Amino acid sequence: MNKRITRRDFLNGSALLITSLATGTLTACSDDTPTPQTDTPKTSGNTPPPTAKTSSNYPPELTGLRGNHAGSYDVAHEMAWKKVQFDVSGESVSETVDLVVVGAGISGLASAYFYQKKFPSAKILVLDNHDDFGGHAKRNEFSESVDGKDVFRISHGGSESIDTPSEYSKEATGLLNELGIDVQKFYTYYDQDYFRNLGMNKQGVFFNKATFGQSVVLSDEPNADNATELFAKAPLSDTEKTALIELYTTPKDYLGDMALGEREDYLQSISYDKFLKDHVKLPQGAMAYMEELCLEYWGFNIDGLSAYDAFYEGYAGLELSGLEADDDGESEPYIFHFPDGNASIARLLVKKMIPAVVADPDHANGKSEMEAIVLDKFDYTKLDTPEQSVNIRLNATAVQVKNIETDDKKGVMIGYKKDGKLHRVDAHHCILACQHGMIPFIDNDLPQTQKDDHLQNIRVPMIYTKILVKDWQAFKKLGAWQFYAPKAPYCFIMIDYPVSIGGYHYPKDPSEPMVIHMARIAVPYGTGKDVREACKIGRSELYRASYHDLEKQALDQLREMYDVVGENLDDKILAITINRWGHGYSYERNVLFDKDDIAEKTLDSVKQAHGNIHMANSDADWMPYADGAIDQAWRAVQEIKAVEKPQ
Repeated sequence: MNKRITRRDFLNGSALLITSLATGTLTACSDDTPTPQTDTPKTSGNTPPPTAKTSSNYPPELTGLRGNHAGSYDVAHEMAWKKVQFDVSGESVSETVDLVVVGAGISGLASAYFYQKKFPSAKILVLDNHDDFGGHAKRNEFSESVDGKDVFRISHGGSESIDTPSEYSKEATGLLNELGIDVQKFYTYYDQDYFRNLGMNKQGVFFNKATFGQSVVLSDEPNADNATELFAKAPLSDTEKTALIELYTTPKDYLGDMALGEREDYLQSISYDKFLKDHVKLPQGAMAYMEELCLEYWGFNIDGLSAYDAFYEGYAGLELSGLEADDDGESEPYIFHFPDGNASIARLLVKKMIPAVVADPDHANGKSEMEAIVLDKFDYTKLDTPEQSVNIRLNATAVQVKNIETDDKKGVMIGYKKDGKLHRVDAHHCILACQHGMIPFIDNDLPQTQKDDHLQNIRVPMIYTKILVKDWQAFKKLGAWQFYAPKAPYCFIMIDYPVSIGGYHYPKDPSEPMVIHMARIAVPYGTGKDVREACKIGRSELYRASYHDLEKQALDQLREMYDVVGENLDDKILAITINRWGHGYSYERNVLFDKDDIAEKTLDSVKQAHGNIHMANSDADWMPYADGAIDQAWRAVQEIKAVEKPQ
């Protein structure tokens, strides 16, 4: 398994999952068919939360349900769940273009950008089933009034950061450079001392009453140095506290007489969950604390994480296992973050290809490209106009791609559905930068073995909830700015990253409005199944939940945390946005469930072009990072370049 040093180091080894995937759209679907619930925002608990803003010509400012918003996946679910097939061969051709890209995430936008560079006079159409571009790189904006003052905050609704840019390929690094992104400037934009100067720790722990019997907050994260003091305060039995303290402070060689030469293979064959149960023999209450340690980073619980990988994450109990620790020197800090996450990458790509999209270009005077993009106001009516060489068509779900031949020229017929109507576009080439689980349903002629391989990429179901509050005094009192919350609906809670860039300023102190980020990874623990099946189970449960359910879970949990320090959350709430991603981060190779030779064969298959239909998206490499999305876009365009003469 390829290991990259990422946010897990930044968080003192408590591996947590917001990395930098940014891929396309078209909600991929499994065969589970839950009954969809209403997505109409309702009130929840105590004081009714603010009314959601659900109508606007500028999608980033919408609140309520975002991410895979209502209506974005209806057509895709018809195809995947109900096996509805669409055929546009009888439709008149509404457009003929050089390239159609399915999916306007970072991979799709990068595909269009790379293609335009190779073929400058080409006509390109990008289709996306959402009301916004960027795919999982979602921008959330909040504009409110507090005590007579206007408040503007930006946050990320999905893909978060440029993770470990030193490991980016030449092509991915080159794209960032061409977009004007100088990652070294983040050392200035990101205030690494901000919370330390306020006397706050990086990460604490929240124990909820429903699971542990009482609401308790630890203001630091347990480690070998402080575990005795911290676990003494935990709402656990004396036996459970002692077990965790020993695990963290005086670990043993839990593999006993097992030969050193056998240990690596063995630890790759068992989960960290099994290691803790069978070898450490942790009691049940102690396991409740440990079970979700990796949930927010990896997208699954410790029953899906190998003990081998747990060692390299720095998890407790494996110190004397005989494995050799990496000695890669100092890793990069996790600071390469725009206020809207990787949505700024998507916006820069769109701005490059459609300059007219910027409604207020004068504000950029004196700013670099990466600074200006943060506050650039986009005019979405400019995304799709006849006179442009590149158009981005939103709320348009691709339903069919088919290789065709006209006048002895090979091409692709693309069908899409928009506003309830079918449309046909013919193109020389098509790049599928959508989620690969959808490809078998839109490319019916694809060989069955290749369809099966695409369906191996089961994405992580997840929610990123954003709550804008009047101040964040509660977090100052809690003593940390990030919290692991074992066995709670939302396993990770934090206040936004301390980034100021391009005229956008981070709150100067806890008295100012702040965006709280809450992550729920809807992958259940203890299913007895592999990660792919656990994701399907969790996705089914996620789709059954109404907006009211999702909002209530977030607010009830946050209220409980606020209550610990005597703060009233309901007096603080200004706005709520729930980014629901039924299919979030791409699947990543897992040593417990994927044999290397089979995985390599599968990845070769899903990259394979089908006639003039080419595959992009990070799904093509099981690589849930922004650079994975970019690299696959580059590869797809190189395939086309190899068979087409430059213009």
